[in-house]
Amino acid sequence: MTLSIRARLTFWYAAIVLVVLTAAGVAMIGAQTRLGLRRLDDELERLVGAVLTVVANEIDERHHLALAAKDATDEIRITSRTLVIMTTTGEALAGNGDAGEIAFLASQRLPSRISTLTTSAGDVRVISATGSHEGHSYEVRIAGSLAGLAAERRGLLEALGAGLPLALVLAAVGGWLIGRQALQPLVAMARETQAMTALTPDSRVTVSPSHDELQQLGQAFNGLLDRLDAALSAQRQFMADASHELRTPVSVTRTAAQVMLGREGRTEQEYRESLAIVAEQADRLTRMVDDMFLLARAEARARPIRKTAIYLDELVDECVRAVRVLAEARTVDVQVLGERELPFIGDEDLLRHLLVNVLENAVSHTPAGGHVTVELADTGGFAQIVVTDSGPGVPFEDRERVFERFVRLAPSGSHTGAGLGLPIARWIAEQHRGNLTLESSAPAGARFVVRLPKEPV
Repeated sequence: MTLSIRARLTFWYAAIVLVVLTAAGVAMIGAQTRLGLRRLDDELERLVGAVLTVVANEIDERHHLALAAKDATDEIRITSRTLVIMTTTGEALAGNGDAGEIAFLASQRLPSRISTLTTSAGDVRVISATGSHEGHSYEVRIAGSLAGLAAERRGLLEALGAGLPLALVLAAVGGWLIGRQALQPLVAMARETQAMTALTPDSRVTVSPSHDELQQLGQAFNGLLDRLDAALSAQRQFMADASHELRTPVSVTRTAAQVMLGREGRTEQEYRESLAIVAEQADRLTRMVDDMFLLARAEARARPIRKTAIYLDELVDECVRAVRVLAEARTVDVQVLGERELPFIGDEDLLRHLLVNVLENAVSHTPAGGHVTVELADTGGFAQIVVTDSGPGVPFEDRERVFERFVRLAPSGSHTGAGLGLPIARWIAEQHRGNLTLESSAPAGARFVVRLPKEPV
């Protein structure tokens, strides 16, 4: 069974509180034990010091160790403690307390000055000290029971045992309430998200100004929705523009066919003219479909770059020869200038597509009798291709719009393009880590600059 985040927070909160309280309880019991032993040791130290002083005074009066020991024990009455005064050889001279306890205390060999012994009545704390006066040597031992410390420890354990479950219950309830309060904005976001449909593309989750992680999550989610909405809007616009562009050649083809089939007895010339119109529109459809397919693959990143070693000058010459057919039909002169023998590493097919698109755009927008210049240059780390035409130029406000899909500015003559050539050309340049820019404004003609970073050949 999968627990909710609130339940898991409650569980971990209670578990952490349990660990902390247990550790605190163990530390408290240890501290209480150490403090109790220290308190008992201090008391026994004071008592043994007092007994040594009294024994020395009695020796001055009695001049006899046994009598002095007897008088000292009679003078000092210590309740709840066992006192024995003995010779250094282990013979008990006098004592206070139970006779058995006195004998046991005198018979033990203590490992250190302060020791803990186990008796039939329980553990005792023993402190010993030796003294010497007027030629008499003696030892004083005082024992105190540890039963009081054990009772204090049991009382503390009972208090912890009673308080720990109550603290756990309070921690669990507090953790549940805190988790509920902290996750309430997340629950509200989930409800708002579930209510979103394709009919409400502008819907966004409500983000409270809490300046915490939940606010960051809400803002990030709304940002994702904005990007998805922009992508869907671009897709819908692309479909609408594509449908509009495809409708014209399809309509022209259908009309031409219907006109030819609408009356019998057409001449061969009329059929040829109609078939020429159909072929022209079919060619236009083919180019548009190919361009849209390339853009679709580009967006899906399904068109990898296949780099090979080429010579850009040879590729430019090949593209210029292909475009000259269109240029000659429009009486436009195309010239190639600049660098020769310029090696380059890139995708030959895509670069050819780029150059043909830019050149066809330049020729199509150049009036009859005009000229188009292609200049190739090696600028160190970049190969630069500049295509300049003598057309009407591009208004400043449209210098970036021409790289948008299906955007077509009014040419100087008939133009059957779909407005996809320049967007594809820019994408190809960017795929080669370069760029394609328009560096001129009307009325000086258009000047397109392709800059491609060179790689070692």
